[in-house]
Amino acid sequence: MLSNDKTKRAKIFVCIAIVLMLISMIGASLIQTSGGRVKVDEVNWVDTDGIRKTALLLVPENATLETPAPAIVTSHGFLNNKEMQDLNYVELARRGYVVLAIDMASHGDSQIAPGVGNMMPSVWQGVLFLADIGYVDTTRIGVTGHSFGGFSSNFAVTMDNAAGTNLISAVLVNSMDPTYDSDSDGVFDNVYGSRDVGVV
Repeated sequence: MLSNDKTKRAKIFVCIAIVLMLISMIGASLIQTSGGRVKVDEVNWVDTDGIRKTALLLVPENATLETPAPAIVTSHGFLNNKEMQDLNYVELARRGYVVLAIDMASHGDSQIAPGVGNMMPSVWQGVLFLADIGYVDTTRIGVTGHSFGGFSSNFAVTMDNAAGTNLISAVLVNSMDPTYDSDSDGVFDNVYGSRDVGVV
């Protein structure tokens, strides 16, 4: 049995812990929503390949039907989930971009899909999702990803080229090489065309 002093101290520590948890939760929410100026929703949809995807959709208050905003798909690396990109998607949304932070197929809360081939189009499917939203400026959609997410961003450019849509206007790959030879013939290609491209 605890003495009165120990019981009092235990209650004080529990109260302090609860207060710290509340401060942390409120603080994290204020940061993620930029003080309430960014709406954050978890979205689910079935993509054009028939795979159920999940993502966080961050919409800043400047993105409206009258003033569509630029948008970005962020992607995690292999064996990770959408929250891995929180540093990026929070900051991008605070700067006025609509952001779709995806769980690639077979990752996070997205549907398990057999084979790596079903994971690779995940960034492209995110681009198609954003292009259907009225408050997104479809002439300014970017993609970015880390490692396998960077590979999937490169793959999205290939899909965009093949579709002839040119929905992707900018690419930033992190911990992944850019695509500079599309068919292994040893000749350097410009698969990115006039898109802005960055490599970290």
